[in-house]
Amino acid sequence: MKHFYSGLTLAVLMSVVALSGCANRTIAESSDMAAASLSEAEMSDMTTKEIIDEVSQQINDSDENLAFYSPLHIDNARKQLAESRKLLQLKVRTAETDNAAKAAAILAGKYYQGAVKNKVSVQNQLVKSLKQRDVLLDLNADEIRPRLYAAAMESMKRLILEIEGGNLDKVIARQPALQEQLAMVEAETMKTLWLEKARNKLKEAQDNGAEKFAVKTWEQAVLAIERASQYTDRNYRDREGVKQISAEAFVRAATALNVALEVQKIAEAKAPELEQYVLDVQALLNTINQEVGIRELSSYSFYEQARLLTQKIEENRDEDAVVESVSSR
Repeated sequence: MKHFYSGLTLAVLMSVVALSGCANRTIAESSDMAAASLSEAEMSDMTTKEIIDEVSQQINDSDENLAFYSPLHIDNARKQLAESRKLLQLKVRTAETDNAAKAAAILAGKYYQGAVKNKVSVQNQLVKSLKQRDVLLDLNADEIRPRLYAAAMESMKRLILEIEGGNLDKVIARQPALQEQLAMVEAETMKTLWLEKARNKLKEAQDNGAEKFAVKTWEQAVLAIERASQYTDRNYRDREGVKQISAEAFVRAATALNVALEVQKIAEAKAPELEQYVLDVQALLNTINQEVGIRELSSYSFYEQARLLTQKIEENRDEDAVVESVSSR
């Protein structure tokens, strides 16, 4: 009768554990823990309520990240507490159900203790992956690329579940893939932070006919964004490098937009409008010339004016450098 009593109670305990799922969602040594809880229940001087209160307080006071590091342990601990309370509330209670209630509460405590130990194991096994996760959080990847981040965290959770199950060989085999996934999320987050502006500007250029009216400039912009994307994939930790190449891509995209708009103005303009357009450009060049003083600038072609202005500005810069050098002696 004693063996039947213990076996029936053990079956009740294990039925609650089984609710946690099928393959890859079991905790190593769960059966041994349940059996040990039965033995301890028969010898414990504490009441079931005292054990429930103690374990509940431990869980409530625990590190808020404990459920992340040991989800199965914490989930099973809570289920065992719920089972213990349910057995205590039976209208018809027996010595067997009371013992099962106490054993469930004790088992909940064992799962909590296992959760604390498992957290240490996870931190030891997933050192690099956890550091990558911290970097992603610093970048606000969970807000900037929520779907990618959530998918990566789900992959990490699967490895944590394997650690809880004692399947360390699977963890070792699968961790490189997780690290690659986390790296991809970091790269995509950097693109969203710095390259998205260029992509949006390129889309604006496309919407304004850059593919048709500024073909060469458009192609240069597309290539610049592709280069920036590829660079970020390879060098996502080079924060300044990513910023710089993304900024250059934005300039290319903005240029494609502006060229397309200007070409369309010219293409759609009539003779008087074209003349005014040319005069407006000349006025801009004259404004620049006020700083350098080239005589009769408008008598040259736009190309020659630009060349002369550039040459004069460079000469003035060199003269200023000489004066500064002499004055500093």
